[in-house]
Amino acid sequence: YTYALESVVYALSGVFDGGEKDPGLEAAAAKVWSSQVLNDLAAKGVQLHGGYGYTLEFAVGRIFTDARVMTIFEGATDILVSLVIAPLTLRYLENEVWKKGWSILQGWRVPAESPLANEADAVKAAAATVEQVGRELIKRYGGGKAMKTGTIAQSDAVTWGQMVAELYATLATVNRTQHRLDAGLESSHQVEMTRVIVTERVRRIEQLAEELVPERDIRYAT
Repeated sequence: YTYALESVVYALSGVFDGGEKDPGLEAAAAKVWSSQVLNDLAAKGVQLHGGYGYTLEFAVGRIFTDARVMTIFEGATDILVSLVIAPLTLRYLENEVWKKGWSILQGWRVPAESPLANEADAVKAAAATVEQVGRELIKRYGGGKAMKTGTIAQSDAVTWGQMVAELYATLATVNRTQHRLDAGLESSHQVEMTRVIVTERVRRIEQLAEELVPERDIRYAT
């Protein structure tokens, strides 16, 4: 997961380097996903250390304590996903994607001969699910304005915003590894790490989608 965390930071750095004037969506997605992964890893570290992991005498205990605040300061996770990621993404989809008859990953390609071709298909399927659930939220609440005014249930906005953050991190990881492959760099280890990330995070998107639209039959080919 360190590789995926680095990939998210590199992707966000690229947005800034590209001159984006308002990268709030990307920054929020990076902050949310990275802080959550850090908490998950710290919790596993404590569990592996048993009782010793709970004490501050060991580094893992201090890491666990420090990790928790990352989901709170500079924008609490629930606030970022419900009031930044969800409404900005829905507005973007409505105004910049769907209005033009596009999809969220319009034009995104991974070469058919790439060792990540199957993973790319899984990411595209996950992106389609994010879009479909977004359309369902529009039907329920009336679109991006509903999110901005608070008409939408916060729990739904949180769940969908989390789906977007998961997609952003997964896409960043695939893009980084494919860039290495395109440059001719030895990337067997990076490919394997990317496959793990795609499998686990696409599954997470599926789980979140089922929470919002339980009657929908969602399947991914991974």
